[in-house]
Amino acid sequence: MNYIRLDISITEVGADAAGTLADIHAVCFRHSWSEASFKSFLENKYHRAIVANIDGSTDVPVGFVLIRSVAGEAEILSVAVAPEHREAGIATGLLYKFCALLKAEKVKKIFLEVGQRNIAALRLYEKTGFKPVGDRKAYYKSSTGQPAGDAVIMEKTL
Repeated sequence: MNYIRLDISITEVGADAAGTLADIHAVCFRHSWSEASFKSFLENKYHRAIVANIDGSTDVPVGFVLIRSVAGEAEILSVAVAPEHREAGIATGLLYKFCALLKAEKVKKIFLEVGQRNIAALRLYEKTGFKPVGDRKAYYKSSTGQPAGDAVIMEKTL
């Protein structure tokens, strides 16, 4: 696998970035969140987002991580990188940056759920220090509401 080296800057964003986050989410996921959903999410004091910008531009984010953090624990809710910028180390950089921020804030553990069949995401999380600690049967649903896949629960101790 070839990784492209890019100049990546990573910054935390607020509810004013909801439209941009919704745009990225829409090209990454079949069931995407609306701009209003992102705005509402980021207006909650326990929710945060960081974005990756490439080549020094702060105008065009190409990826993000969303988390919920409370009482010394955090949960990664979504990681997204625009398809044309994948395999360039952006998701890895985002995860390392968020883990460093959370560790500085005395967060002790980070959790996430990932599809058992999502091999690329499983490799990413393992590479960044997450370990499988359990699974959720029939966690994902199809558009008709039928079970569509199990999730692996992963954890990282900071």
